[in-house]
Amino acid sequence: MKPLTTSISTSIFFLLVLAFLGCKKEEIMNTFSECTLSAEDRGDRILAFDILDVTETGDFNLNYNLASGKLKSDFIQLLQPWNSFENQQAGVYDGEATQLYETLNHFAGSTGTQLSLIITPIDIPGRFLPDYISDKKFNDPLVIESFKNLIDRLFNSVNGIVNPEKVIALSVGNEIDHYNWTTKNDQISEYHEFLQAIKPKVNSYGIPLHFTGTLYGLTQPGNVWKELADVVDKVSVTYYPINADFTVKSPEIVLTDFNELATKFTDKKLFIQEIGYPTSSALNSNEAKQAEFFCHFFNAWDGHKDQIIHVSILRLNDVSSSSAQATAITYGVPGNKRFIEYIRTLGIRTWENTGNNKSAFDVIEKELIKRLW
Repeated sequence: MKPLTTSISTSIFFLLVLAFLGCKKEEIMNTFSECTLSAEDRGDRILAFDILDVTETGDFNLNYNLASGKLKSDFIQLLQPWNSFENQQAGVYDGEATQLYETLNHFAGSTGTQLSLIITPIDIPGRFLPDYISDKKFNDPLVIESFKNLIDRLFNSVNGIVNPEKVIALSVGNEIDHYNWTTKNDQISEYHEFLQAIKPKVNSYGIPLHFTGTLYGLTQPGNVWKELADVVDKVSVTYYPINADFTVKSPEIVLTDFNELATKFTDKKLFIQEIGYPTSSALNSNEAKQAEFFCHFFNAWDGHKDQIIHVSILRLNDVSSSSAQATAITYGVPGNKRFIEYIRTLGIRTWENTGNNKSAFDVIEKELIKRLW
């Protein structure tokens, strides 16, 4: 449940990346000393951290150096709604996302970073089709053709925006199991046809096609998501082990959850698009629990390293209270204190000033060294 694309505006991120190219730590009673679980060699796995959320000082350069240096981050991930590329007129790609992708492509070329991209016709808050097709069904020929045209604009070799050789994944739709299909009078079968129709175009650029759901949604009984998975190259999930009231589950639950996910989609490669564990005491959590969770996470990942190739940890830094409150409004839960604390404290570093490492940061760094990252 990542808030929109990030808690900072895309225009601010644009400036931060261009700049790159040219707190007092909260005390806690509980501590986590050492992860003593066994470790498997890295193999083909790659890892990322959400580095777009900066600390209070706004230092993106610090984010990148920490992620790529100490934490060996391999790729950067970005989510954008479809209508932020084009909106009023078909084929006019003058939206903010177009500029952002240009900057991101330059950043990737300059640093050697790979890219994981998410474009959302749908997300939890709703539909994000351009205005000129906003009332169309997903399987409408005009919707399909319009998305294919967007893919050509982004990746073609003549005047494309992003080098497709840098792109390890394209997820179309985010947390779609929590999209309100009934209220919007949409059918999953229509989205099935949409994905099936756009897949050859995406694949023609050497990019694997995904869709993204939540781990707990996709692993529910029934075959509807498994049938949708048959259309795409890989399945992406977001994973936050929290209860319905946003309090945390036990840190070791990741072992069971990964087993269920792998069993449900036995014949598919899996991408953990987002994974995180908040530290707020309001959620019955703290830094020690978060650190223990990531200790168990690496152990669980070891057990499925041939199936789960890509993981992106959300997020590097906490966000401000005001940013978390704004996200609560976006998700229709304004003033929900537990949701706000969940969003605010997902980082493995604090937000205040230049930020300080939480216990999980050190655990992750050590676990990566054990696995020869």
